[in-house]
Amino acid sequence: GASAAYTALRLGNRSRRNMTESSGKAALILTRVPSTKEVLGDFSAYILLNSKWQLRRAVFTKRYIAFSKAGSDLVRDVIPMEEITSISESEEHHDVAKSIGSHGDKQSESDLASVHSLKKIVVIETDPEGYNSGRTYKVKAAVPSDAHDFVREVQPLSVAARRKKLKITKFKSSQMRFKSVFDSYSVQRIFGFLIFGNFIVNIAQSQLADDASSSGRTFASLQTMFNVVFLVELSANLYAHWLREFLDNRWNLVDVVLVLSSFVADYTTVASEVTVFRLVRVFRIIRIFGKFSSLRKIVASIVASVGPMIGAFVILIILTCFYAIMGVYSFSDDAPLAFGRFDIAFLRMIQVTAGDTWVDGVDQWRELGELDWSFCAFLITYIMLSCWLVLQITTAVLLDSFIKASTEIELEEHYKKAEQSRGKDTEVDPLEPLLESLSVAYRDNEDLSQKLQELYEVLDTDHSGNISCEEFCAAVRKLNYSPPIHFSPVDFDDMTRDGELLDVQGCLNHQTFEIAFRERLYRYALNRLSEAPNQVPEQATLSQVIAFKSMMVMMGSPNTFEPPRADLKSYLRAHSMRRPPNTVDSETPYLDESIESFRVRRESGPRGGGSSSSSFASSKRTSPRLDPSLATTVPPAGL
Repeated sequence: GASAAYTALRLGNRSRRNMTESSGKAALILTRVPSTKEVLGDFSAYILLNSKWQLRRAVFTKRYIAFSKAGSDLVRDVIPMEEITSISESEEHHDVAKSIGSHGDKQSESDLASVHSLKKIVVIETDPEGYNSGRTYKVKAAVPSDAHDFVREVQPLSVAARRKKLKITKFKSSQMRFKSVFDSYSVQRIFGFLIFGNFIVNIAQSQLADDASSSGRTFASLQTMFNVVFLVELSANLYAHWLREFLDNRWNLVDVVLVLSSFVADYTTVASEVTVFRLVRVFRIIRIFGKFSSLRKIVASIVASVGPMIGAFVILIILTCFYAIMGVYSFSDDAPLAFGRFDIAFLRMIQVTAGDTWVDGVDQWRELGELDWSFCAFLITYIMLSCWLVLQITTAVLLDSFIKASTEIELEEHYKKAEQSRGKDTEVDPLEPLLESLSVAYRDNEDLSQKLQELYEVLDTDHSGNISCEEFCAAVRKLNYSPPIHFSPVDFDDMTRDGELLDVQGCLNHQTFEIAFRERLYRYALNRLSEAPNQVPEQATLSQVIAFKSMMVMMGSPNTFEPPRADLKSYLRAHSMRRPPNTVDSETPYLDESIESFRVRRESGPRGGGSSSSSFASSKRTSPRLDPSLATTVPPAGL
């Protein structure tokens, strides 16, 4: 199972996203903030990244929303307007009320106070099939009034762009509005009561009315009214869910059959005289199950219980047939009305099973007043086996299957609701599918290092020995996940602690790549553990296992790659890596050994025939290890 989960990391046989032309252009053209003429809004905002509120510049035009670092024109992430499925203001949730700042940033107390004073969050949800892969963005405007203006202006722009993309006509737009009204609980409840009222009329008609009397004509008029109402309801349902969605719902197909059959029975001379067609009126009550979710759950649970019950019913039928044959052979001469033929005997045994009476026509007393023990033993053993044993087992199987099915349905609904609200209430790591595969796949610290080495080789698509921001974002998007992983330069900055883990070329090498991913795995495990109480048992257990594995690896291993934060400079110096100028102290000289020397050491290991980057199975290189003096037994700093 672990190896199967980890195969999702392979680049081979990957599924590519069908990107729209406009989204592709937005991703390629927007390298810098557009000209002032195109900009409709430009303001400072805090974006939630990796449980940290980070200050960014937000710019929006008619086509997209762009984010850059504060005071910079270099765009780090883009949201096309046509792929915004929802944008709204909401109150800050306690799970996202975290401290401000990125890794290593020292924020002033005024900054901390200002961000915590902002209680309104703008939640932007995107299309799972689009450029942002369904990612949910949470934004706080530095000025509270900007948040309201931002939502008010962007909402109509996104709706218009999305309609243009989906080619939504006025007819389609009116259909969508009609669907929201038709599917509302109040409308469905009204039709449900009409169906139940029709059933009450059928009961009264079968009890009181004669077709030739005045009351019979009254009931016929009521049936005509119900036929018209149900036909209108069926037509409205077809219009609201045209066409594929309507046909995919089996309850709609039941409605079609019953409504059309009712018209055939009432307005066709031949059919109106056939009892089967007239019974269709009674079966209209079945439609009520499709109107109320609680009734649908009961029906679904009963249907799921049929399979396990078939075995018990087969045993009961075999037992009944067996005793019916015995009765024919033993008592057909003495009681021909009860056991003269197999069909008669079988019916008598069913009557006994139902608790009707002792078998009529058979005298259990002999001439001298003695009991006929042969017949008594025959009937008593059948009652004990069928009524006291098999029927009780059948009932137990039914209850057990029903409870299991209903519990599974409730858990599935609970899980769906939790998944739908998860992106709104908590932050979802964009690398979550990859982190989940890694968390399940590795066995121990050594195996995790090997897996990260293999992943590093896959993401190093140009085989240069290091991974740049553009290379990393493009490579993770090509991994075999649906929807594809959307990892922006903003996320890359956060993962590398705003450049602390990058070399002088602005790239990750193997060791800093492993540091970054171990931190990411640790945070992912903590997030999974915090979500466990709201998950179904299987998911909660998996979350606890992932968290436990992460704790053991990050806290109990002497070979952990993450050094204490205070020792980061000495760690980089010990491994001959030069830090970017903007992160090095002015009093600290640059290191003499460049990244080229590390690449030479890295390339000195065997490459497994030169095909290690295309398949994990062929990767045999050993991961480099830290100096034991730099090892740590504490989790990543700041967590």
